[in-house]
Amino acid sequence: MSLDIYLRSDPEVHECQCPNCGTVHSASKSSLITEFNITHNLSLIAKKSYLYTTIWHPEELFPTPRALNVYPILVSGLDFLLVSKDSLSKYSDPSGWGTYDQFVKFVREYIAACKEYPTALIETSS
Repeated sequence: MSLDIYLRSDPEVHECQCPNCGTVHSASKSSLITEFNITHNLSLIAKKSYLYTTIWHPEELFPTPRALNVYPILVSGLDFLLVSKDSLSKYSDPSGWGTYDQFVKFVREYIAACKEYPTALIETSS
């Protein structure tokens, strides 16, 4: 099992008029900017590095989570990961599906995306 993380644009509202009844309808749609996938096998390392809620459940921290909200938390978490390699590496999954090094790589990529798209909306799906 895994977690999907989506960075999306703000929704754009589109209106159209029904040719049959004349009613104006509106719908909103956001565009996908980028997406990430991370194994749940990394959730223990995420918890031990204080990043679990930020990554798996950002809506618990922010009503409308955006990249600029999670960015500073991810940066601090990466710093903690890097200085705690010896103590956190032991939580790597023995199968190789979820290692400390994979988590560090993921966090770095997530930070880069948040920096590039600070106003992006964040959605997660397990």
